[in-house]
Formats: sequence, C-alpha cells, structure tokens
Amino acid sequence: MSCDLCHFRKEKCVSDTDANQCQRCVRLGVRCTNKRRLPRLGRRPKVGQLPSGTCGVLFFDCNGHQESHLGATAPSEASPSTPGLSQRRGNEETAVEQALITTMAGCSPYSVVRSHMPSVHPLGPSFYLLNDPESFYRVHRRFMMGRSFNDIFQRAIWSHLPRANGILLKAYDVTFTTWNWEANRRKTRSEVDASLASECLNFLRQHRFQHPGDAAALLMFSQILFVYHINMHCTSAYSIVRSAMFTAAPYYEELLLDKSLDPITVTPVLIDTWEALIRRELPSVRVSSSTRLIIDRTVGLCWPLILLLQELCECSYRQKCAFPNFLARDYAYRDVESQIRDWEPSLPDGFFDQYPPLVVDTMFFQVRVYRAASLLIIHRLRCRLGDDDEEALFLSRIISSEVLDFLSWAPEELRHLPLGLPLLVAAIEAREICMEIIPQLTVLNRNQELLSQYVKFIDIVWEARHQGYGGLWFDLINSIQPPIII
Repeated sequence: MSCDLCHFRKEKCVSDTDANQCQRCVRLGVRCTNKRRLPRLGRRPKVGQLPSGTCGVLFFDCNGHQESHLGATAPSEASPSTPGLSQRRGNEETAVEQALITTMAGCSPYSVVRSHMPSVHPLGPSFYLLNDPESFYRVHRRFMMGRSFNDIFQRAIWSHLPRANGILLKAYDVTFTTWNWEANRRKTRSEVDASLASECLNFLRQHRFQHPGDAAALLMFSQILFVYHINMHCTSAYSIVRSAMFTAAPYYEELLLDKSLDPITVTPVLIDTWEALIRRELPSVRVSSSTRLIIDRTVGLCWPLILLLQELCECSYRQKCAFPNFLARDYAYRDVESQIRDWEPSLPDGFFDQYPPLVVDTMFFQVRVYRAASLLIIHRLRCRLGDDDEEALFLSRIISSEVLDFLSWAPEELRHLPLGLPLLVAAIEAREICMEIIPQLTVLNRNQELLSQYVKFIDIVWEARHQGYGGLWFDLINSIQPPIII
C-alpha cells in the first residue's frame, strides 16, 4: 500500500527492500507515514434509529475530565429526518481533522474556530514538511537566522494550524506549488495554477475574526502569500502583508505580549516599516514602545530600532504633508536621529550561551548595518539628491564594507538576512560598489526578476541625479515603482 504522501500525489510508492521509508520521502527529507484509513469494502451497514427520548452525551475535555450534556433529543421513527444532518464526511477527512485538533490542543492557547474558508486536504505536502523539525528547517531556513530559531518558529506555526479551518496549510500548499521539488528549481509562471492563490486572496479580503488567535493566524497567512508573490514576481506582495496588518491592528499590542508569537508578529512590522519609510507613509500598525526584550528570527536584536524607524516614518509623513519648506527639514528629524545614534541593543542574561558565536556575530552585524542605513535615510530626508554627498558617501561605504565583510565569513544558512533596504539606500549614493554586492544577496540571486527590479530602480534614481533632479529621491516613487524590499 502506498504511503500518505505518494497517495496524495497520486504517484507510485517505491520502497527498497526492508526499508522503512519510500524513495520519494527519502529524497524530499520527510517522514514516510501511512496513517490514512482505507475505504470500507462492500455496503455500509444499516444504522437503526435511536430510541426516542432524551439521551445523555458524554465527552472528555483536554484534561481528561468527564462531563455530561443532557437534553439532546433523539429522533423517533415517526419524526421526519432533517436534510443535511444525515450526511457524513469522508472517513479520511474527519480522522485527519480530528488528529489535527487533538495534536494542537495541548500547544495552542486558543480554541479552534471555523471560518468560511472551504475545507482543504490536510494531508498535503505542507502537513509533512511542517511536522518534521529537519524538514521544517529546510523549508524556512531562508526566513530565520539559523537553527537557533527553528523550534520556536515551528511551535508558533503548529499552534495556529487548526485555526481558520486549515487556511495556513492551504497557503503553504499553494506556495509549495511554485517550486519544482524533483528538479530543485522555482517554477515559471506558466507552470503554476494562479487560481489557487486567488482563492487564498479572496479569503484574506473577506475574513473577519473575533479572537487574537485568528489575527496571529492571518498574519502568518499573509507572510506565506508574501513569499508566493515574490516567487511569482508579483507587485502586490506588500499590499498582502499590509492588508493583514490593518485587519489585525486591534489585536497587535496584545499579540506582541506573547513571546511564543514573536516569529509570527515581528516580521510583518519590519516589512511594513521599510515600505512606509521609502514611500513616506504611516505604518499600518504603530507599535508602542515596549520594555519586553524581543530577539527575533529576522530582526535579531534590532526590534527597538524598528520602533524608532516607525517614529521616523511619522516624522517623514508629517514633513511631506505639512512642512514642504526645505529649511524645516533640519529640525524635523533631530530627536529621532539622536535616539538612533545613541541606541545600543540590550542583551538578556545568558545571551552568549543561548546562541552560537556565528549567530551572535550576525546579530551585531545587523545592528551596525541597520543603524547606518537609518542614519543615511534621515540624511537623505533632509538633503536633496546630490547635496552634501560626503556624509551620504561615508554612511554608504560603512554599509557596503560591513556587508562585504559579512559575506566573507558568514555560512550559507546565515546569508538570508533581510538586507534589501540598507543596500538599496547605499547604492543610491555609491552605485559601483553596491551594484557588485547586491547580486550576492542570497534572496536576490535566486530571483533574477526581483534583482532586475532593484537594478532598474537604482538606475532611474541615478539618471534623475544626472539630469539635475532637485528633490528628495523618495519623492520619485510617486512616478516609478520601487522594488519589493526584502
């Protein structure tokens, strides 16, 4: 009998003699399981009617305590049957759904709720790839700073899988369709069924929830679709995350109090803040300053700096809307600039024992690059393109030299840091140096169309500089499309 994965893919299951796993599961690095129920042969047994009257229904809660609910009235033989109540789900769907709910019940602090999203097949590839720690790491290694964050990231996702009727599994399955696992390459647009993603986007537009757990699931859902749209070279990746953040905004402060949700809640703030900075807009969710120390899979030690960048977004937006006078720029960013210059990351007790030395070095590298990029952004919000270039060149060379040094010693698993914004703002000042570095970013050299967007944007800004453009380069975004910042 074929294993669950081969059965789902409708492919032949081939196993070596005396092997516990089939050849396909070994190649993909997932566990080979066979837990589905076989369909019943022959006719279904006829189920007689329950006697009429009042029946007691017993069930056990998650702590094993027995409770009884009385008052359920069984239909009598004379009672007409109600349409729909006699319909039964397939054995496999019911069993897997129950297994999901049972498995997650001990992990999730929230109850399982159902939404209007249609049921999806829970035994897709994502179910297996998310379950095994090693497979989970292989799938998510480009979105975290090494294996140190693998366990907490996996627990955060699994604790929310039962929510919204399997929508996270649906999003993962859709995103996995963009990758050819056999050939180990990203598929072209013509090879991917776009209707699957459309179904997910419709859910994102229509979904409403009443619980913080649903908000966390929706935030993770948007991040998965963000990856899908980057793989498919779409330009709506940012709007997907922003839409989810707007919807989750009433619950965001509450979610950020839960440490176990950091892998889900922090990254959208980074994506949204970067986009708001270059567009001179307000962040979708304004996070208040928190005394809780957050060390995250993508921002490392830089969470307090991200909050300062949100304040910078507000300063830039006010300046853009109300104070167009050039002289006022000298004072608009003074306070936030002083805070960024003085900021140093706080370290928890046992920090150097908790993370490997290379991960620690990576976090401090990220602190230096993000701070230099923040100061360079402030400088260019004050000064028009081409003015006071000495300070801009100084900061851009700090960024480029730091990144070059990082690429010289960092192993492959740590090279997936989100460095798109620091290198973008540096390349606008020191084009030749940074244009040699940008293609070396792991995220960009795997996606040539995304890389071309970076190069095209930088070329347009430099062309405006040579033609004597006299404004802020941020304002060019009103007429040209910036690249997806990752």
